[in-house]
This record gives sequence, structure tokens and C-alpha cells, in this order.
Amino acid sequence: MSMYVNTDMKICFHGYDLSGDIRSFSMDLKREEKETPACGYQGKRRLAGMQSMEVSGNGYQEFGTGNVDDTMFSNLGVDERVLSVARTADDGAIGYFSKAVSLNYKIGSPISDVAPFDFAAFSQGVKTVRGTVMATGAKITNGSGTARELGAVSADQYLYAALHVLAASGGGPPQIDVKIQSDSVEEFTSPADRITFTSATDETAQWATPVAGAITDTWWRVIWTRSGSSPNFTIQALVGIL
Repeated sequence: MSMYVNTDMKICFHGYDLSGDIRSFSMDLKREEKETPACGYQGKRRLAGMQSMEVSGNGYQEFGTGNVDDTMFSNLGVDERVLSVARTADDGAIGYFSKAVSLNYKIGSPISDVAPFDFAAFSQGVKTVRGTVMATGAKITNGSGTARELGAVSADQYLYAALHVLAASGGGPPQIDVKIQSDSVEEFTSPADRITFTSATDETAQWATPVAGAITDTWWRVIWTRSGSSPNFTIQALVGIL
């Protein structure tokens, strides 16, 4: 392994790509600390409680419909937004994803400075999943992502997936249907649909209902089908086994 410099992270907040607006950010993964005092021990004992994730950061403000101010204001306090953080913007990157709620949005600066903003969002009611970006970028034709051997889902594990639709255009209206498939071989000669996201026609995001194991297939991929007049979508789909 080698060290790396953060230059091209991908941060998606529901149907919006925050990456181009952020100048710094942090992700804090925690387990609640629970003390278990008992006779017979000479020091404190602790257990790990419920998990939580906090993502905070700051960037440069941009006003107007569909820009960062519009997105952060309209989503402030809204339950169960899908939040993901990928190490790079590349397909196959490690990514963390969860449901979240944004509880802090701050703007303001001295006169003559470039207008900044600050934000903070917190995981809400579900696990934070460490997974893989299985499809990213513009989708102007029907297709499938790279097949990756993520492993089987054991009887005590679940398959998790999240989908961001970051841009949508076309007529008809345009529509994209996204599925997560598995197979026992890389060639996907007998693919099985494991998760089918609800059809999307505009910028949105979905947290799929986790699928319980056991699933013995070890190969995974994302497929997408577009319909409408000249449909063009930009997506970010993540898959994890936990």
C-alpha cells in the first residue's frame, strides 16, 4: 500500500455532487462508549455502543437554483438523505455511505472575501457501510459496470447499496432503471438480480433495503437501462457487504 494526497474525493449528498464546492471536509466514524463498572476489576470497562457518522466541511458558496446554497438550505433537517464519501472519483474506489440528516448550514464572511459555507450532516438510523463505487459518471447508453469480486454474503451479513442520480436530462420524460446483480463467475453468464432501485427521472438518491444472506455468488456488478428521448444521466452507485 502507499500513501496518497486528497485531490479528487467524491462527496454526494442525495441528488447533489458536493465535490466541486468543497475545499476541506472530515468524516468521523464513532461507536458510542458505554461504561460497564463491576466489582472485581481494577479499572473501567467499556463496551462499544451504537455506531454514528458525522461528515462536516466547508467550501465556496454559490447561489441560484440547483447550486450548493439551494441544495443545503432545502435539505436542512430533512430526514434520510443519502450521503456518500468516496476516496476518489474513480469507478472502483472505496466509498462510505449511509442515510443522513443535515443539521448545520452556515454562511457569511468578511467583506471582500470569497463567500464560504460550512455544513455538518449526521448518520440517521442505519449503519455506515464501507463499500465500493460500482458505477459512476455520465450514462448516455444502456450498459453495465465493471464486474468485481466483492465476495459472498454470509448468513449473518447483508448486501447494502445506495444510488445517487446527480444529473438528468432528455425528454419523454427521461428515465433510468438501475439494478445490482451477482453471479458465480466474472463473465456473468447467469446473473441474478439482487437489488432493483425505483426508476428515477430526475436528481434524487435511494438507499436500498438491505438484502439478507446467505448469497454464495462472489461477483457483483451494476446495470442500467435508460428510456425516453435522448436520456442522459450522471450516477454514483455504491455496494457493500456487512
